[in-house]
Amino acid sequence: MRILDSPSRLPAYRVGAGESLSKEESQKLLLEEINYPSNVSSKKIFPPIGLLGESVGREREGTPRKPPFEKRIPDNLKKHEKSILEFFAKKPGEHNKNAWTRLISGLTGILELDGDSAVEKQLKQGTEEGWRSITLSNYKKWGKIKPKFQQQEPETKHPAYKVFSASDGFAESTTNPVLKELF
Repeated sequence: MRILDSPSRLPAYRVGAGESLSKEESQKLLLEEINYPSNVSSKKIFPPIGLLGESVGREREGTPRKPPFEKRIPDNLKKHEKSILEFFAKKPGEHNKNAWTRLISGLTGILELDGDSAVEKQLKQGTEEGWRSITLSNYKKWGKIKPKFQQQEPETKHPAYKVFSASDGFAESTTNPVLKELF
């Protein structure tokens, strides 16, 4: 009867099921069981004193984490190492090996196409504006500097765009030699 009223002693693998004992209490309990064995089991095997459920439930689940990937910068981009690392740290989105490879291949393509100044400009602009990545195709589409003075084809206009007045005629002189003689 006395056993039914006393708190139950649960094994260490039942975490959180019952009263938790302090280290001193568990050692005292262990010594009592050793010195005064109960009638129930005459042959009890006790775990070492330091292992009474302290590390239960702390097992690492799943596989351990892989070490972070190594960020290698090719020799031709070593001049821009500081800017590249700064851009990669500040950029939104993924920061994995694929994103790093995509960035390095894009910068290498820009370097081969337009040189160091274009790479530095793209890195600076990307860092300031929060770009997700720098790629060669985006550089060709939007970032490449176009020459200011391109030869433009003359715009073909409808003849009705000219204003005709009786005093000035068509205000512009014509380039057609036949019409020049008429006016």
